[in-house]
Amino acid sequence: MNAFPQPARGFPLRAALCACLLFCGCAHPRLPQMPDMSLAGVETASIKDRSIVIDPGHGGPERGATGVRGLTEAEVNLTVALHLWGLLKQAGARPVLTRSADQALHAGAEFDIRTDLELRARQAMDTGADLFVSIHHNAAPDRSVNTLIVFYAMADPYCSRDAALAVGEALQHRLGRKSHSIRPGNYTVLRSNRSPAILGEASFISSPANEMDLAFARTLAAEARGYFDGILAYFSRGVPALSELGPVTPDADDGRPVLRACLDPGHAGAQVEPASITATINGAPVRQFSLNHNCLEFTSPQLPNGSHRACAAFRSTRGNSAQRCVDFRVDLPPHSMALSSSFAVLPPDPAASTGIDVVVLDRLGRPVADGTPVAIAASAGRLLQADTVTAGGRARAVLAAGPRPDTATISATSGSASGRMQVSFAVPAAALLCLSVRAAGGQPVGGVVLMSGGRTLGSSDSQGHIRAETEAGRNRFQLIKAGYEPCELMLSPAAGAMTYGDAVLQPVDGGVFINRTVMLDPEGESPAALPVLDALKNKIEHAGGRAPFTWRSDPAPSYQARVMLASREKADVFLCVSAQGRQCRAGHYQRSAAGRELARHLQDALPAGGFFGRTKCAVYHSTHDAVIQTAMPAIELQLPRKFAQGGDSESAAQAIYAALRQWLAERSPQMP
Repeated sequence: MNAFPQPARGFPLRAALCACLLFCGCAHPRLPQMPDMSLAGVETASIKDRSIVIDPGHGGPERGATGVRGLTEAEVNLTVALHLWGLLKQAGARPVLTRSADQALHAGAEFDIRTDLELRARQAMDTGADLFVSIHHNAAPDRSVNTLIVFYAMADPYCSRDAALAVGEALQHRLGRKSHSIRPGNYTVLRSNRSPAILGEASFISSPANEMDLAFARTLAAEARGYFDGILAYFSRGVPALSELGPVTPDADDGRPVLRACLDPGHAGAQVEPASITATINGAPVRQFSLNHNCLEFTSPQLPNGSHRACAAFRSTRGNSAQRCVDFRVDLPPHSMALSSSFAVLPPDPAASTGIDVVVLDRLGRPVADGTPVAIAASAGRLLQADTVTAGGRARAVLAAGPRPDTATISATSGSASGRMQVSFAVPAAALLCLSVRAAGGQPVGGVVLMSGGRTLGSSDSQGHIRAETEAGRNRFQLIKAGYEPCELMLSPAAGAMTYGDAVLQPVDGGVFINRTVMLDPEGESPAALPVLDALKNKIEHAGGRAPFTWRSDPAPSYQARVMLASREKADVFLCVSAQGRQCRAGHYQRSAAGRELARHLQDALPAGGFFGRTKCAVYHSTHDAVIQTAMPAIELQLPRKFAQGGDSESAAQAIYAALRQWLAERSPQMP
């Protein structure tokens, strides 16, 4: 690899040589040491036939970081990867390169970096990789920085972390570095990977001295040897594994199944460290378990019907660890059933209808699992629709009245449980109301509350229908649901009859927050930004969105825990907010176009000199862990301290809300 520009045609050869000698002699008086690439005498049996995916980061139009003299990360990564491929092949492993030339994996007409990254991780899944290694070289504005970092998949602090530890130590030794760090990472190639996965940043290409070292093949070969040594060390310790993880009593009638897992230390000379064993059910630790011949058994707490996740983990005496998780279900059968109707009496008019709700419970009095079959029938009238399975332990049918006075018997069965009730087709004593509620786009809106005179009369079902008894005469009714403007109706229900009505709800602020989740993260361990975030949360929820906090009470969780929480919540955006100092700054991940646009909207909304000042909030590339590791667009927002005090907190929240509203509208312009 030649990192230096060639002399122009016609340039005197002697002058070019003198210039080269002068430059190299003064600026870089030494050559990197020649690495030992021989595997003679090295025991490599532990990696024989191991499938190892090597991912040279970037490539094609995506050049990665660039040094001050023009050396690109894409070409350096590839050279290291090719050296590593050769070493692994020589050792009997089955190495696979995500790319073997200066090209991207995404072959579309318009390059998409997210697709390209996901294709890299997919190769590990397609090949059933034992390990995924992504090779990178870092950059920083401070050109003196040149640290060695190895990231491991944040969701796997077991195999991935063990591999990162081994590779970090080997790279430090081979490259002659004083130290290294191991960090959890949530980059796309790590979080999209089902295999143990690491991402190495062996050095900073932005360091001029290091860039010159990286221009020599021997430096890149030494780095490859460091990766190889670390991979070999990881597999030489044995790869622990768990098998047979799952419930051995899935039909436990008390909702407390017993789960079992067998632990394999992965090496003939290793044993299971009993003190390292952990087990969790739905993330909660299980304190009591037994271990017999390396097989673990533990009883779950009483679990509701539905899907659950059990995980077990342990470490072997040779240092490597493993975790395995399994999804299982608790499905206690139906035991009892209760039926209810919106109206006990319906006018004998086929246009009149009532909702029939069926509640199905197990022997412990809890809702049965979603999807439990239910059969509903009526002896008179007509079933317009009938759910055939439960959701939340409930099924629903709609019964239309017959044309003549009659009594309908509604029956329902589910497993061995059954129930029945009656609805009369006659003149009701009360005034009946049936409303159809839809959004401006025409789709039905469920969960709309109907109120009159301060009393709640009912709420809409999934089809947008509200059926309720009310007082006769002219009355004012209110329809209320978060995310929509309150709607008022004037109706005159008559006793003994059913009154029909239609309502169209207008979404708040165009509905851009409906079904959106904004993760709110108070920066660091300080709650100083809470007044602003509390006000912002109220505004988002009023507009129909969700705004969960990463934390509120001490102790503050790690950023790793916050990032994982945001992923579980499937957040659309992550806001990390502080309120200290005098500056206003909005930071985004440098490769996130969506984050950059949101930062610019915040810049326009939050002037640094106060809400009547002239200086706008600064936009910058954030290196905050929570910003660069989230799966969704993220912002590190630094507010002046005064913005969190008194009336300014409300003004700041309104400005942030306005920026979010505009950003969401641009990303999803269609009204719900």
